[in-house]
Amino acid sequence: MKRAVWLVLFLLIVLASSFSEPLTGFLGIPFGSGKAEVIKAMKAKTTIKPAFADALIVYENIKFEGRDAEEIAFTFHGDSLYSAMVVIIPQQDIKLAVYYQIKSDYIIKYGKPLLDEYYSVGWFLNEDKIILIQLLYNDKRDRYQIIILYACKDFIKELQ
Repeated sequence: MKRAVWLVLFLLIVLASSFSEPLTGFLGIPFGSGKAEVIKAMKAKTTIKPAFADALIVYENIKFEGRDAEEIAFTFHGDSLYSAMVVIIPQQDIKLAVYYQIKSDYIIKYGKPLLDEYYSVGWFLNEDKIILIQLLYNDKRDRYQIIILYACKDFIKELQ
């Protein structure tokens, strides 16, 4: 699954040639914010307690844009936020409808995507920010999941 995400990110970067609505961060939290700032901002949005790992802060069973999300994971490089990922687990019988509704919502907000194929859609914004949405099958958990990834240039550099 990670390879698919990296491949699509690479394709998105290569295909980037136009810009849409400015993107400065995720959920109002600017890229580059420290862990303490992210925790403080999220505390104002939810009562859910985060889980911590070396470079991650994860909020499980949380709402995202009116939908139930299994998790929202913030990734840091040092103490700077450089990506956020939302994992939504759609019901099996409506997975495509949920994916297409999310895709439609983002097209309304950010315009025509630069990448749109194989249940992957993506935007390159502000010359150094990306949004990628994918419907993926998770073999280990035997289920479909929709991944929404927000990332900045530092995240892109780490992939290279």
